Amino acid sequence: MTKWTFAALIIFTTLLAGCASQTTPRSETNRKSDQQTVIQAAVAQEPDRFTQVYQFQHGLLPEWAFNSDGRFFADLMQGDEAFLRETAAGMIDEEYAQALRFTPMPDHNAVLIDFPRPFASPLCFYALIIQDGDGFRFITYERTLEMAGEADFVGVVGFWRADGSRGNDGPRSYSSADDFVDDVLGEQ
Repeated sequence: MTKWTFAALIIFTTLLAGCASQTTPRSETNRKSDQQTVIQAAVAQEPDRFTQVYQFQHGLLPEWAFNSDGRFFADLMQGDEAFLRETAAGMIDEEYAQALRFTPMPDHNAVLIDFPRPFASPLCFYALIIQDGDGFRFITYERTLEMAGEADFVGVVGFWRADGSRGNDGPRSYSSADDFVDDVLGEQ
Protein backbone atom coordinates (compact mmCIF):
# COMPACT_ATOMS: atom_id res chain seq x y z
CA MET A 1 0.00 0.00 0.00
CA THR A 2 1.51 3.34 -1.02
CA LYS A 3 1.80 6.29 1.31
CA TRP A 4 -0.93 8.12 -0.65
CA THR A 5 -3.28 5.17 -0.65
CA PHE A 6 -2.81 4.73 3.09
CA ALA A 7 -3.33 8.46 3.73
CA ALA A 8 -6.44 8.52 1.54
CA LEU A 9 -7.82 5.47 3.33
CA ILE A 10 -7.25 7.09 6.75
CA ILE A 11 -8.89 10.35 5.65
CA PHE A 12 -11.71 8.47 3.98
CA THR A 13 -12.38 6.28 7.04
CA THR A 14 -12.19 9.25 9.41
CA LEU A 15 -14.67 11.23 7.33
CA LEU A 16 -16.98 8.25 7.06
CA ALA A 17 -16.88 7.62 10.80
CA GLY A 18 -17.79 11.25 11.43
CA CYS A 19 -20.62 11.20 8.91
CA ALA A 20 -21.95 7.83 10.02
CA SER A 21 -21.82 8.59 13.75
CA GLN A 22 -24.58 11.16 13.45
CA THR A 23 -27.52 10.17 15.66
CA THR A 24 -30.05 12.80 14.64
CA PRO A 25 -32.20 12.24 11.56
CA ARG A 26 -30.54 13.55 8.44
CA SER A 27 -32.34 15.82 6.05
CA GLU A 28 -31.87 15.37 2.32
CA THR A 29 -29.57 18.43 2.38
CA ASN A 30 -27.40 16.88 5.12
CA ARG A 31 -27.40 13.58 3.27
CA LYS A 32 -26.18 15.25 0.07
CA SER A 33 -23.53 17.14 2.03
CA ASP A 34 -22.31 13.89 3.64
CA GLN A 35 -22.22 12.24 0.22
CA GLN A 36 -20.22 15.11 -1.28
CA THR A 37 -17.71 14.92 1.59
CA VAL A 38 -17.24 11.18 1.07
CA ILE A 39 -16.78 11.55 -2.68
CA GLN A 40 -14.35 14.45 -2.35
CA ALA A 41 -12.25 12.56 0.20
CA ALA A 42 -12.19 9.44 -1.95
CA VAL A 43 -11.06 11.19 -5.13
CA ALA A 44 -8.79 13.82 -3.52
CA GLN A 45 -5.73 11.63 -3.89
CA GLU A 46 -6.65 10.44 -7.40
CA PRO A 47 -6.55 6.74 -6.54
CA ASP A 48 -6.35 4.15 -9.28
CA ARG A 49 -9.42 2.12 -10.21
CA PHE A 50 -8.48 -0.79 -7.96
CA THR A 51 -8.21 1.52 -4.96
CA GLN A 52 -11.50 3.24 -5.82
CA VAL A 53 -13.39 -0.05 -6.08
CA TYR A 54 -11.67 -1.51 -3.00
CA GLN A 55 -12.51 1.56 -0.90
CA PHE A 56 -16.12 1.40 -2.05
CA GLN A 57 -16.57 -2.34 -1.43
CA HIS A 58 -14.38 -2.86 1.65
CA GLY A 59 -14.41 0.60 3.22
CA LEU A 60 -17.57 2.53 2.54
CA LEU A 61 -20.17 -0.26 2.42
CA PRO A 62 -19.18 -2.01 5.67
CA GLU A 63 -18.86 1.39 7.36
CA TRP A 64 -22.39 2.31 6.32
CA ALA A 65 -23.74 -1.15 7.19
CA PHE A 66 -22.38 -0.96 10.75
CA ASN A 67 -22.57 2.74 11.53
CA SER A 68 -25.69 4.22 9.97
CA ASP A 69 -28.08 3.13 12.74
CA GLY A 70 -29.72 0.79 10.23
CA ARG A 71 -30.62 3.56 7.74
CA PHE A 72 -28.40 2.20 4.96
CA PHE A 73 -29.83 -1.31 5.31
CA ALA A 74 -33.41 0.01 5.52
CA ASP A 75 -32.93 2.08 2.36
CA LEU A 76 -31.70 -0.95 0.42
CA MET A 77 -34.47 -3.17 1.81
CA GLN A 78 -37.00 -0.60 0.56
CA GLY A 79 -35.37 -0.49 -2.88
CA ASP A 80 -33.95 3.01 -2.35
CA GLU A 81 -30.57 2.64 -4.03
CA ALA A 82 -30.23 6.10 -5.61
CA PHE A 83 -27.93 7.45 -2.88
CA LEU A 84 -25.63 4.45 -3.15
CA ARG A 85 -25.52 4.63 -6.96
CA GLU A 86 -24.74 8.37 -6.85
CA THR A 87 -21.93 7.71 -4.39
CA ALA A 88 -20.52 4.87 -6.52
CA ALA A 89 -20.64 7.09 -9.61
CA GLY A 90 -18.75 9.82 -7.75
CA MET A 91 -16.15 7.47 -6.25
CA ILE A 92 -15.65 5.18 -9.26
CA ASP A 93 -17.71 6.04 -12.36
CA GLU A 94 -21.23 6.00 -13.76
CA GLU A 95 -20.77 2.70 -15.62
CA TYR A 96 -19.79 0.91 -12.40
CA ALA A 97 -22.67 2.51 -10.50
CA GLN A 98 -25.24 1.40 -13.07
CA ALA A 99 -23.89 -2.17 -13.13
CA LEU A 100 -24.58 -2.63 -9.39
CA ARG A 101 -27.55 -4.88 -8.57
CA PHE A 102 -29.43 -5.02 -5.28
CA THR A 103 -31.75 -7.79 -4.16
CA PRO A 104 -33.68 -7.28 -0.92
CA MET A 105 -34.32 -10.63 0.76
CA PRO A 106 -37.01 -9.91 3.39
CA ASP A 107 -37.41 -13.60 4.32
CA HIS A 108 -33.78 -13.57 5.49
CA ASN A 109 -33.59 -9.95 6.63
CA ALA A 110 -30.77 -9.50 4.14
CA VAL A 111 -29.75 -7.57 1.04
CA LEU A 112 -27.57 -9.04 -1.70
CA ILE A 113 -25.31 -6.66 -3.58
CA ASP A 114 -24.10 -7.95 -6.95
CA PHE A 115 -21.00 -6.06 -8.13
CA PRO A 116 -19.53 -5.88 -11.63
CA ARG A 117 -17.18 -8.83 -12.18
CA PRO A 118 -14.00 -8.20 -10.15
CA PHE A 119 -10.85 -7.66 -12.18
CA ALA A 120 -8.43 -8.36 -9.31
CA SER A 121 -8.21 -10.02 -5.91
CA PRO A 122 -9.71 -9.24 -3.33
CA LEU A 123 -12.45 -7.28 -5.12
CA CYS A 124 -15.95 -8.65 -4.60
CA PHE A 125 -18.36 -10.61 -6.73
CA TYR A 126 -21.09 -10.18 -4.10
CA ALA A 127 -21.81 -8.93 -0.61
CA LEU A 128 -24.60 -9.81 1.80
CA ILE A 129 -25.72 -7.42 4.48
CA ILE A 130 -27.70 -9.34 7.06
CA GLN A 131 -29.56 -7.80 9.98
CA ASP A 132 -28.78 -9.97 12.97
CA GLY A 133 -30.72 -8.87 16.05
CA ASP A 134 -29.74 -5.28 16.78
CA GLY A 135 -26.64 -5.45 14.58
CA PHE A 136 -25.52 -6.40 11.11
CA ARG A 137 -23.24 -8.85 9.37
CA PHE A 138 -21.34 -7.86 6.22
CA ILE A 139 -20.20 -10.90 4.25
CA THR A 140 -18.35 -10.84 0.94
CA TYR A 141 -17.48 -13.25 -1.84
CA GLU A 142 -14.14 -12.04 -3.20
CA ARG A 143 -12.06 -13.00 -6.17
CA THR A 144 -9.12 -15.10 -5.05
CA LEU A 145 -5.59 -15.23 -6.35
CA GLU A 146 -4.97 -18.00 -8.83
CA MET A 147 -2.46 -20.40 -7.28
CA ALA A 148 -0.87 -23.51 -8.67
CA GLY A 149 -2.85 -26.61 -7.78
CA GLU A 150 -5.91 -24.62 -6.69
CA ALA A 151 -7.53 -23.95 -10.06
CA ASP A 152 -10.92 -25.06 -8.72
CA PHE A 153 -11.19 -22.09 -6.38
CA VAL A 154 -13.01 -19.06 -7.72
CA GLY A 155 -13.37 -16.92 -4.62
CA VAL A 156 -13.09 -16.57 -0.87
CA VAL A 157 -15.91 -15.90 1.57
CA GLY A 158 -14.84 -13.11 3.87
CA PHE A 159 -16.53 -10.84 6.36
CA TRP A 160 -16.13 -7.51 8.08
CA ARG A 161 -16.83 -6.90 11.75
CA ALA A 162 -18.29 -3.74 13.27
CA ASP A 163 -14.89 -2.90 14.81
CA GLY A 164 -13.33 -2.74 11.31
CA SER A 165 -11.50 -6.05 11.51
CA ARG A 166 -12.08 -8.75 8.95
CA GLY A 167 -12.14 -12.50 8.73
CA ASN A 168 -11.94 -15.20 6.13
CA ASP A 169 -14.17 -18.28 5.86
CA GLY A 170 -12.05 -19.88 3.16
CA PRO A 171 -12.05 -20.58 -0.57
CA ARG A 172 -15.06 -21.68 -2.60
CA SER A 173 -15.48 -23.00 -6.13
CA TYR A 174 -18.88 -21.58 -7.05
CA SER A 175 -19.48 -18.42 -9.02
CA SER A 176 -23.22 -17.72 -8.85
CA ALA A 177 -25.01 -15.36 -6.50
CA ASP A 178 -27.49 -18.12 -5.62
CA ASP A 179 -24.68 -20.43 -4.49
CA PHE A 180 -23.16 -17.65 -2.41
CA VAL A 181 -26.49 -16.88 -0.73
CA ASP A 182 -27.15 -20.58 -0.09
CA ASP A 183 -23.65 -21.02 1.36
CA VAL A 184 -23.87 -18.03 3.68
CA LEU A 185 -27.46 -18.56 4.76
CA GLY A 186 -27.01 -22.33 5.11
CA GLU A 187 -29.69 -23.38 2.65
CA GLN A 188 -27.75 -25.99 0.68
